[in-house]
Amino acid sequence: MEFSKRGTPGDLKIQNMKLLLKHIRKKAPVSRAELSEQCSISKPTVSNLVEELLNEGWLLEKQSEEASVLGGRKPVYLYFNHYAGFVVGIDIGGTNTVMALTDLNGNILAETTFPTQAYLNNQLLDKIDQSLAVLVGESGVPIEKILGVGIGAPGMTDVKKGIVIDAPSLGWINYPLKKEAEAKLKLPVYIDNDVNVAVLGESWLGAAKGKNTILLVSIGTGVGSGIMIEGKLYRGITFAAGEIGFMVTDSQTMLETNDSFKGYGFLDRRVGGQGIVKRVKQMAEQHPEHPYSISIPSVKKIFEDAIKGDEFAFSCVEDVTLQLGIGLSNAISLLNPEVVLIGGGISKSGHWFLPKVKEIVRSLTPVQSEIKLATLRDRGGVLGAVSLLLNEHESLLKM
Repeated sequence: MEFSKRGTPGDLKIQNMKLLLKHIRKKAPVSRAELSEQCSISKPTVSNLVEELLNEGWLLEKQSEEASVLGGRKPVYLYFNHYAGFVVGIDIGGTNTVMALTDLNGNILAETTFPTQAYLNNQLLDKIDQSLAVLVGESGVPIEKILGVGIGAPGMTDVKKGIVIDAPSLGWINYPLKKEAEAKLKLPVYIDNDVNVAVLGESWLGAAKGKNTILLVSIGTGVGSGIMIEGKLYRGITFAAGEIGFMVTDSQTMLETNDSFKGYGFLDRRVGGQGIVKRVKQMAEQHPEHPYSISIPSVKKIFEDAIKGDEFAFSCVEDVTLQLGIGLSNAISLLNPEVVLIGGGISKSGHWFLPKVKEIVRSLTPVQSEIKLATLRDRGGVLGAVSLLLNEHESLLKM
C-alpha cells in the first residue's frame, strides 16, 4: 500500500484525519457516530474522512456480534489497522546493537542482536543492512510497507542535522549517521540520543505510559538521562540536555581526585559501569587478600556479590547508591517530574538498591516524584526508536 502525500500540516482536512486516527487508536472499537460526538466533527465529515482512511488501509471495520440496545441493524465499529505499515527500530549500544521490526502498535515481529564493536570499522551500517534483510525475510513484511527506521545512538546527537556529535563508546565525532544510514538502507531514517529514545519507548509502552513529564536515568557504561516535559522531549539548545553524568555529587572527592577519563563526567565515574570497575580495581590493589585482586569481575558480579553480603563489593555499591541518590535529588528538585525511571544494565539489580535510593532522595529534598524501574529493559531502545519514527515521520500518525 502506498501512503499518499497530502497538503500542508495546517490543512484542516489533514488535521481532522490525524485527530480521528489518533482517537481510534486510543478508543477502538468506536462507531462513526461516536467519533463525531467525541471529536466534535460533523457526521458527514467523519463519514467522508473515515472512507478515505479505510481505502488507504489505516482502518478496519467490523460489525458487532450484538444488536444495538434499540434493536435494528448490528452496529459497525472502527479499528486501527496496526498492519497498515511497519517500522524498524535500532538501538546502537557501546556493547551490542539491537534491531527489531514492528507493526504500528509496537508488536515485535522479528528481532536480532549483534556485537557493536566487531563492526565499528566502517562496517556497522553494512551489518545493519544485512540484518534488516534478515528481519524482512523472517517476518514476511514487504519492504515497501516499511515506513522507515528509527535509531538511538549512544552519544550527544544533533537531530536536526542527523549528526552524532560525540559518542565516546563508539569513537564517533560529528558522524553523519542519518545521511549515511539513509544512503545504505534506502529508507527514511530518524536519529536521536539513545536515552531520549528510551524515554519515548517507556512513555509509549512502558513504565511511564500516560505520563507527560518524565526523567529517565540510564546507567550503563556511563550515566545519561532523557527528559520529557509536557509530552515532548527536551533536548536543550545544543542537544546536550540530560547529560546528568557530568553532575558533581561530591565536591570534596572531585577536588581530591583526578580520575577522569575522556568523555565521562563525575557522576559517570561514580555510578557508571566503567567507573565502578576502575574504582574496584583501585580498591583491590589495597586488599591483596580479596579475590578481586586477582581478577576484577563484571559490574553484574559486583552487584551480585554485594547482595550476597560481600563487604568489599558492598562498600563499592553503597557509594554508587549514595551518589545516585544525591544526583536524583538534584534533578528532581530542578525538574519536578511526574515519574523518574531507572534503566540501563545496572537497573537489573534495582530491586535491591532502589529502596535505598528512594530513602536518600526523601532525606534530601521536599520535592518528591515517583521513582521506579523502567520496564521495557533490553527492548526499550528499539521500541523507543520505533516511537521516534512514528513521532517524526510525515504520515497521518504524526501529530
